[in-house]
Amino acid sequence: MKDTLTKIQIIIQDEKVHQYFITTSKIFSTARKNLIDIQGFTDCQILKKNLNPREALILKKNLFEYMQQNRSTIFYKKYHNGKRDGRFYPSLGGIDINSNEKVTLGIAWF
Repeated sequence: MKDTLTKIQIIIQDEKVHQYFITTSKIFSTARKNLIDIQGFTDCQILKKNLNPREALILKKNLFEYMQQNRSTIFYKKYHNGKRDGRFYPSLGGIDINSNEKVTLGIAWF
């Protein structure tokens, strides 16, 4: 998880990044288009790819919990305002957690 936190920190330290969100997707190019064109994020980037669904969900949950437990850090302060204080919703965007499909973990920001 440390390498993923480092990647996130590099991205969110940019003053142009006001808020960010961690996402999972089977087809990242489609998710990217949705995040930018429909949801209004400025950009997004792959953090880790070729994860099995269970790995992706565990990593996403661990990152969320890390952010919530470290409220004085940039990880918390810049996390999506509408989501950072809520509970973690285990979602893979319709991918079955027991499938053999590969999942990409990404970060989107505005």
